[in-house]
Amino acid sequence: MVSGVYAMAMRDIEELRAKIMLGGGESRMEDQRRRGKLTARERLALLLDPKSFLETDAFTGSADVPGEGVVTGFGTVEGRPVYVYSQDFTAMGGSLGRVHAGKICKVMDLALKCGVPVVGLLDSAGARLGEGLDAVAGYGEVCRRHARCAGLIPQIGVVMGPCIGGAAYAAAMMDFVFLAGKSALMQTWGPQVTEASGGGVASAVENGAAQFAFDTEEECLGRVRELVAMLPANNLEDAPALPGAADINNPAPELNELAAGVYDMKTVLAALSDGGFWLGASEAFAPNLLTGFLRVNGRLAGAVANQPKCESGVLDAPALEKAARFISFCDRFNIPVVSLVDTSGMALGAKLENAGLIRRGAALISAYASASVPKVTVVCGRAHGGAFAIMGSRALGIDTVYAWPGAEISVAGPDTAVNILHAGEIASAEDPQERRAELVERYKSRESNPAVAATGGHVDDIIEPALTRLHIAAALEMLSGKRESRTQARPGVRPV
Repeated sequence: MVSGVYAMAMRDIEELRAKIMLGGGESRMEDQRRRGKLTARERLALLLDPKSFLETDAFTGSADVPGEGVVTGFGTVEGRPVYVYSQDFTAMGGSLGRVHAGKICKVMDLALKCGVPVVGLLDSAGARLGEGLDAVAGYGEVCRRHARCAGLIPQIGVVMGPCIGGAAYAAAMMDFVFLAGKSALMQTWGPQVTEASGGGVASAVENGAAQFAFDTEEECLGRVRELVAMLPANNLEDAPALPGAADINNPAPELNELAAGVYDMKTVLAALSDGGFWLGASEAFAPNLLTGFLRVNGRLAGAVANQPKCESGVLDAPALEKAARFISFCDRFNIPVVSLVDTSGMALGAKLENAGLIRRGAALISAYASASVPKVTVVCGRAHGGAFAIMGSRALGIDTVYAWPGAEISVAGPDTAVNILHAGEIASAEDPQERRAELVERYKSRESNPAVAATGGHVDDIIEPALTRLHIAAALEMLSGKRESRTQARPGVRPV
């Protein structure tokens, strides 16, 4: 009798489970696929290791909104645990209500308790209007969780459909945001409101709200897996190390050819990293400065590098903000920072100043100075005055500083310095242009020569470009046991 009752109960449960697995129904799932979008559960299957997903709050919801429009649970990525939630657009547009928000908050609370990353797959029509202020409060609860998790566990958002208003703010509070496919939309107002105001569609990767964008959901989720697998699980752990590279002692002669003139800094990063690995973040935002991850002899490191081929690597407000936020992330999660310097200097002009140059420059200084992780700087080219000081100089607490022989390091750029120091001499010369050129060359050899910086203790060594990778690897190995006491708590919110 008991077994029969048990069997009936299990049959009823399995029937209910089968209905929940269909989300908003087969027809809506087919509509989703016709739009080139995967369903919520199909996305989780691509993100997580096979058969690793275990659902939480599986039966939460109603007949009208199965699962409350969001699938939550935990699984593994490359064998490493992670909590996840995936909004289901087929169930009431994946709109967020009180219970929907509660499911998300629950997995975020569990992720924080367990010290593991949380990944959110975002595809929602927004707040559930029928619930009024309860839906708005739901976004507030989710944002509060993001603030609590900041700096303690990695948070990754994947925008796979609409992500508007409160949802966009919540996503922007995560450490990294991916855009997947043509349907991904992340902005403050919905398209109809934006168009009515005379504006177009915003680009979340160009304004810095999102760090990655991919054409297909499949490719995007593959790269999310890659990022989750390489990051530490929490702020108390180090990033997983891979076996050391067999070719670590091999020189990169191509860097000797790049030492002079304008070049692509990505070429340098590829030469420094094991197997040429480079995962650039925010590449469409402030492209005059590069941020991303590389591996040096198996060790994960974050790179901050000027891009000489884009606006001469100038340090404007967006570039300063981008660098500060990335360094802050690396510091919170115990990832060493490698800085590659070659910039024409700070941005010039009232318009650029009004964009927040000083404020964001101060944020970058603070990020470098307060970071306690191993920090290595290589001056590859130009580093003058404020640009030298702000881009990972010894004075900001950088542990090891190298320079290439062709680097220019001085209090001011040669052209600027000569114009100020020798204005009268140039004006009275028989051939002012020729005299000015002579003075510039003399300034380069006497004042901006890296040997001068090394003599003053601002540079540890002047190295052959081809051997840069070997020097960085040795420095990171030596600094791997670095312990630096703090006088204040590690910041949980990224600087602005």
